[in-house]
Amino acid sequence: MKLGICTIQRDRAKWLAEWVVFHHLVGFTHFYIYLHKCRDNSQQVVANLQKHFNIQCFEVADDTELPQLVSYHHAYQEYGHEIDWMAFIDGDEFLYPSTADQIGDVLEKFNYQKISALAVYWQCFGSSGHVEDPNGLIIEDYQYRAKLDFLPNRHIKSIVRGHQGQNCTTIGNAHLFNTIHGTFDEQLRPITSGWMKELEPSYTELRINHYACQSYEFFTRFKKNSGAADTPGHIIRPDSWWDEYNNNDEHENAILRYIPLIRKALKTITLQTPMNQTPATDIFNQTVFDETPKNLNKIVEIGTGSGALANAYKKISPNTTYIGVEIDAGYADLSKRYCDKVYLENFENPSMDLLNELSDADLVIFSDVLEHMYDPWKVLDRLSNALPTSSSVIASIPNTQHWSLQKAILAGNLTYTDSGLLDRTHIRFFTKKTMLNLFTEHGFNIANIVPRIFDFPNQDEHLSWIKSNAELFNLDAQDAILDAAAFQFVITAIPNKDLV
Repeated sequence: MKLGICTIQRDRAKWLAEWVVFHHLVGFTHFYIYLHKCRDNSQQVVANLQKHFNIQCFEVADDTELPQLVSYHHAYQEYGHEIDWMAFIDGDEFLYPSTADQIGDVLEKFNYQKISALAVYWQCFGSSGHVEDPNGLIIEDYQYRAKLDFLPNRHIKSIVRGHQGQNCTTIGNAHLFNTIHGTFDEQLRPITSGWMKELEPSYTELRINHYACQSYEFFTRFKKNSGAADTPGHIIRPDSWWDEYNNNDEHENAILRYIPLIRKALKTITLQTPMNQTPATDIFNQTVFDETPKNLNKIVEIGTGSGALANAYKKISPNTTYIGVEIDAGYADLSKRYCDKVYLENFENPSMDLLNELSDADLVIFSDVLEHMYDPWKVLDRLSNALPTSSSVIASIPNTQHWSLQKAILAGNLTYTDSGLLDRTHIRFFTKKTMLNLFTEHGFNIANIVPRIFDFPNQDEHLSWIKSNAELFNLDAQDAILDAAAFQFVITAIPNKDLV
């Protein structure tokens, strides 16, 4: 039996190999992967996976309307004739048999049923208490899910029978297809909607682990603003979405039997996935944006990434000259879409042309950049000399004093990750006090400082522990709490020529 699986993914390079290996282990042999708005190294990861698996890969244009539906339609119409069944799921969904080893063993039971597609229900997983992205396998790091009566579990995804041609089409959402004989679940109950609120899900044969939340850091950094690929317009998931989906009521271990096999398979695959920089996304630092004065004459942003901040700013201040500086050639190309000019160079060793560019700048922005530099002190010394006295600098910097890091140190678990406070590409680490010293001792006065405080799970409990420790060491407990609550600080500084 030939089994295909189709997915559209955005910035999931970190987990792509696990996703492909897992679904190959459960019996899928043909992969159809569509990449949309990827600013990480997903293309490179897929290219390496293609050396080991039968993968067709397509890049979907950024401005494609309803890209998920377009991709699903393309996959089925172009490749539906070469497989017996094709599953359509997301990158945070893992489809597998409940007890059988191979998914084909289950589908054999439905080969002679008069159905066009088989529906499989979600099991929605929460964060398992992870504030920042852990480094293990998705299926290993997130083992706690909502209770089975959680209403969103009644969403289905489809495994569509092959060889139906034009008689199988998408119908407005990514869950259900328009077919000749219809879609049925494993109990052969007819499925008429992508969300069957009136049916109790059945997991006897098949299930989908839907890792909807992942870590809170992943939600705030990416998922909150990532939209939905089967829905028009740009959807922002509010904090109430997190509160609704972050359920960790029950431990689920059915999928854990695959972990040794996945690890063994991954060892045989040479994945060339190193990133010199933190993966770029279309998400920008909202506090930096809010603190940036509008309608300035000229802005220079150091480390533009995908150009997301430039894009947002130019939409409301189109007459501003926006100059970007990027050390990564790929990100520089992305930034050129929105910046008036982009310098491809290392700002720690700037060219004379770039230094001259600073002489009439109203603002210089470092959005999560200074911590990636070997000598940010020297950078600010040089910058204070180059800038006019009327200019200013805005910088967002991760806070090493955050309570989650204090907890990690206490547990001896100071583990680097691909993003967040312990991003593996960070070179320097700062607390609020040392951030302020970074500026005031190197040519700047502080004009404003704004803490970025997120509502992490169990945060009040941890801050209470911080307060107790501060009191134990005769430190100011209130300052300790405030400094430990901030995930980042956004600093506005102005040149102080008297210090230069």
